[in-house]
Amino acid sequence: MSLFWNQCILIIIWLLNRVADLRTIKQLSADGHHQECIQACQEAFQVEPEQAIAYKYAGKSFLALGQIEQAQKLLIKSHQLDKSDPETTKDIGNSYLQLQDIANARKWYQASLVINKDYAPAINNIANLDSQSGNHNSALELFKQAIAADPNLFPALLGAASSAIALNQPDKAIAFAINALEISPNTLKAHELLGIAYQNTGQQEKAIEHYKKEISRNSAASASMVNLGVILLQRKEAAESIKLLKQASVIAPNEQISLLLAQAYQNQQQWSDAISEYEKLNLGAAHNKLIPYNYGLCLIEAGVSDKAIAALETAIKLDKDFVEAWRNIGVIHKREGRIKEAIEATKKVISLDPDNVSAHMNLCSIYTGIGELDQALKITRKSLFLKPDNVDTYINLCVIYKELGELENALAATLKLLELQSDKAETYINLALIYKDLGKLDKALEATLNSLEIKPCNANAYINLGNIYQDLGKHEEALESTVKSLELKPDNACAINNLHKLTEEYSPTENNMPLLKKAYEILLKNENISHRRLSKIFIHIYMKTFQAAMDLEVIISTSNSPLNELAADWRLKKSLELLIPSNPEIEIFLTRFRKELLLLASKGKSIPDNLKPLSEALATQCFLNEYAYAQSTEEKDLLKKLINLAQQSQQRFNQDLAIIACYLPIYKLNINREWLKKFPITSEERRTLIRTQFQEPLEEEKLKSSFQTLSIIDNTVSAKVKAMYEQNPYPRYRFANFTNKCFASNISHFIKLETTKQHITFSKELTNNNSYPKVLIAGCGTGQQLIHASRYMNAQITAIDLSSSSLAYAMRKSEEYGMKNIDFKMMDLLHVGNLDEIFDVIECSGVLHHMRNPAQGLSELNKILKPDGYIKIGLYSELARQQIVKARNEINRLNIKSTPEGIRDFRNQVLQGNIEGLYGIAQFALDFYSLSECRDMCFHVQVHLFTTESLQALLDNHGFVFCGFILPESILKAYKEQFPDDSDMTSLNNWGRFEEQQPTTFSGMYQFWAYKPS
Repeated sequence: MSLFWNQCILIIIWLLNRVADLRTIKQLSADGHHQECIQACQEAFQVEPEQAIAYKYAGKSFLALGQIEQAQKLLIKSHQLDKSDPETTKDIGNSYLQLQDIANARKWYQASLVINKDYAPAINNIANLDSQSGNHNSALELFKQAIAADPNLFPALLGAASSAIALNQPDKAIAFAINALEISPNTLKAHELLGIAYQNTGQQEKAIEHYKKEISRNSAASASMVNLGVILLQRKEAAESIKLLKQASVIAPNEQISLLLAQAYQNQQQWSDAISEYEKLNLGAAHNKLIPYNYGLCLIEAGVSDKAIAALETAIKLDKDFVEAWRNIGVIHKREGRIKEAIEATKKVISLDPDNVSAHMNLCSIYTGIGELDQALKITRKSLFLKPDNVDTYINLCVIYKELGELENALAATLKLLELQSDKAETYINLALIYKDLGKLDKALEATLNSLEIKPCNANAYINLGNIYQDLGKHEEALESTVKSLELKPDNACAINNLHKLTEEYSPTENNMPLLKKAYEILLKNENISHRRLSKIFIHIYMKTFQAAMDLEVIISTSNSPLNELAADWRLKKSLELLIPSNPEIEIFLTRFRKELLLLASKGKSIPDNLKPLSEALATQCFLNEYAYAQSTEEKDLLKKLINLAQQSQQRFNQDLAIIACYLPIYKLNINREWLKKFPITSEERRTLIRTQFQEPLEEEKLKSSFQTLSIIDNTVSAKVKAMYEQNPYPRYRFANFTNKCFASNISHFIKLETTKQHITFSKELTNNNSYPKVLIAGCGTGQQLIHASRYMNAQITAIDLSSSSLAYAMRKSEEYGMKNIDFKMMDLLHVGNLDEIFDVIECSGVLHHMRNPAQGLSELNKILKPDGYIKIGLYSELARQQIVKARNEINRLNIKSTPEGIRDFRNQVLQGNIEGLYGIAQFALDFYSLSECRDMCFHVQVHLFTTESLQALLDNHGFVFCGFILPESILKAYKEQFPDDSDMTSLNNWGRFEEQQPTTFSGMYQFWAYKPS
């Protein structure tokens, strides 16, 4: 009995241990501790090698670890040991499913149902197989069967919801998904399915709510991210959509996401990002024409024309009658200047859609751009026939009539436009421009004021208002309006140019000084204008302060408040760096101030800190005027001493460099270049000083070897002129009148502005916005004229000059302005035939009158000017230069040499009143205040003077048609009042009479355009 019970107890203990071991194995498997589970199973095999359960759970763990072959062996062994367990056969099916063996997977799932026909997991898995194969009706029925067998099997509920969505049964899908969440609130996929179901029924807010919940629970829910991204894209919330789609593309990149991202970026006008996403797609295999089409649109916006055309052509392959694709191809060709192709593509649009107003408008724009205005007018009328009240068509009609000079028709079209859209400020502005051209200034003023009522902060309207006030003689109102336009739009090039002209013609008074100062500040800050003629305003602003500052016997004094005021004024220092003050008293002050700076420095005394920036600005001024100020013997001796002191140490060098630079340019000094590298830049004035006196001259020296020499200077006069300009490149300047490419116009536009002759004709090269006219600047000097030619759209410019120094200066300045369209050549104008080119336009200003035979020079230019071409000429007036003739005679009589010392001595004598009758030059001639300009004016080796009579003979002998003088509007107005019958204002006989009465009319030069008839 005792032995029996002992054996029973042992059996019970063994059974309990075995149950405990099996419970451990199951728990390890359930917790996902698969390695530990496998280890426990191996231990169980040692106790009982034929345990079905151990094989089963070992197989499960290997399956979970992806070791399919080992899993299958163990699971099949388990099934062989125990054929009554449907879970084992189900897991064998899962192993085959992982191997993509669907048939065997289904066979083993069905084997589970043979064991237990209500085994829910197997039914669910078979349902999943049907769902994946697209058999959603069967799948849904099986999912329902699985749910009936096990109502808590939430994967079956999720499967049922998915199949219901596929069968377009959203209400059932919602019910299944909600049921799944009730069973397992944190289950993944349920909220996504709810989002899809609600999205399909148009309940976007609920869809958004559930997609967000899914994403918050599952950071890898890429489908929810994509679907939510689509909704947000539809709601114009592109930025948020992009965030989600980018996140989804990281998780599961695919073409659908790339396409959606491309569309989102396109919506946000992020063209490069959109292009990047489109290029991830296989566009060649696209079946939807809109995909390559939209890619093409993005490329158009990004300016990638060739690729854009290729993309649009891909769209056309999918639909050869794709009108919008053809239209955009036309737009690209037009933008790229391929006019023939643009016309062909646009005509293709019209052939496909004859009533396409937009295509007719595009064709009209193309013909307008190439100057074929009659053709443009014909097409515009066709557009009006198709759509009589089309606003854009009337806008085009106004432009064409205006270009044709048919102002009354332009007026009628604009008035009709006002009937169609009376609330558009731009229409009133256009109306005002037409009234202005018709001479109806009061109506022009009224229209402009109307535009400002509609749009009070319109910068363009204020520009026009300024122009109208100027024509009405209301100069203060003109200035005020132009300043207002720049306050609204500071970078408006047109307003800057207008302001520049206004200040040149404006007479400063105490009353208008605040406004004038505001205008002056705007112009000082602009680097795209010449500041030369601002000297008049500079003098008016600062004259009294200069006079007060030099009342003291010693200028540099702590008690000299006016000097301290000047030193603290940024405008004054900036002015000294930009322009040359043309006033005797100011020059005397600056000469005295310079000498006192030299005296202080030579004694080893430091310049007061507040005067250092002013002294540096003065050094730049002296370089700008080429050291025109008189220098006493004492100053020359002190300068030598100071140069020696400056070479003793870096400290003395830093202390004295600016003072030395007031007398000698830095680049010519024999100095320690290492010290110059270490020279501290403590102010903007110092930076400018080093740039202008050292860096820029060295750049010019390097550039001298870069241009081509096309002729030997063998003419005696030409050789002398060359030598003069090599020594003194003329003129020296900081900035010039530059036009940015986006504001450039065809050359005919500017010739019209600068001529008074009516109904002049132009070749296509001068009117077509897509042509590349050839322009010659004959005698370009230091490049001011070249930079001014930046206003000519697409011009291919050749610049010639005798002087390598002048050409190097011009090349440096043109490079600073980014002008890449200039070919520089060093040659004599007499040899322009060596260029072997014919030009559409030639500019030759201030050159012919310095040649031995001006007529010969003009003859050479005439040979290379195309028929129907234009030449711009500048020649000295005999009557306007009487005082300069007198000065030249006195220079010859006194035997003053044409050297820097001689010119300084002459200028000093004039300023001191030592040469009778010449003080007026110092009062009125800007050229007097620069060494090279004074030399050019009074010491030139060759000068010819002209009268209107000799000018007429010169033009007649070469077959040129005079097109009118380039003069301020006030002078033209005075002439017209005196000679009303000369509507073209081209009678040189009348101009001769006018000049006799107004001898200073052509104090600069006779400047005019002339036409070469074909």
